[in-house]
Amino acid sequence: MVQRVTSTTISNTLLTDLQRAARRMADSQGRISSGKAIQRPSDGPAATLRALDTRAELRRQAQYERNATDAEGWLNMADATLMTSVERLTRARDLLVGAVNGAADQRSRDASAAEVESIRSELIDMANTSYLGRPLFAGSASTPTAYTDAGEYQGDGAPITRAIGPGSEVQVNVSGETVFGVRDPGDPANGDLFQVLEQAVADLRAGDVAAAGQGLERIDAAMDRIGVSQATLGTRARQLEAQASRNSSTTIDLKAGLSEVEDIDYAQAIIEVKTEEMAYQAALSVTAKVIQPTLIDFLR
Repeated sequence: MVQRVTSTTISNTLLTDLQRAARRMADSQGRISSGKAIQRPSDGPAATLRALDTRAELRRQAQYERNATDAEGWLNMADATLMTSVERLTRARDLLVGAVNGAADQRSRDASAAEVESIRSELIDMANTSYLGRPLFAGSASTPTAYTDAGEYQGDGAPITRAIGPGSEVQVNVSGETVFGVRDPGDPANGDLFQVLEQAVADLRAGDVAAAGQGLERIDAAMDRIGVSQATLGTRARQLEAQASRNSSTTIDLKAGLSEVEDIDYAQAIIEVKTEEMAYQAALSVTAKVIQPTLIDFLR
């Protein structure tokens, strides 16, 4: 049996086709306007999933970069502190050398002792240097300073690490005992740096030149220990630099991949817009001819 096609059916079909053409034209214009090939997930489910995965990876890379920046701050601050510590310790050593010289009298030894004592206080302050509110040399201990005013260690040897890449971590701290030595209440002369300096001050004031002279070897050992810590920090800084370079390359590749998925080819997009506009105009023309009264009524 032949099915009758009414004018209403024809009109509805034409209007549906016109609406589809309008949507396609609007979509192509939207892509030009936004520069993005995907306006909604339904435009390309596979591409949408790939874009989501890439964006998630970019967020991880951004976190690695933030961690690396934080790690760099820790390492730079620690290195600068140790450099200054070596400078002040060198001055203390020079004072001690002059004070144990046979030509020095007790008055000059007392003056040297006073300056060495001041340097000891400066070094304790340096050992209490903090970064973003956390003492550099206290490990993971919850304490406002690594050392007391008397030079007693309050921290621990726990490492502080930062994730700077996939499967890559860097330790950003060195403990106070690693840098400045371990305190020995029973043998201050062979204890940590602050005890060594304290003993040297006492020996100078007592006029015990021989004992004060022995402090030179202990100061040299302390400087060597600080030098080892500086080398350790340098190694970590190079590790950080190498990983940062890899992270940068990864980020560039991810952004390029995301652009390939999301961004439009403008030349192709312009052709598509023109094609959709022509299709819409053609559909509009056909619809207007077939259902003229409806269009006239609409325009009125």
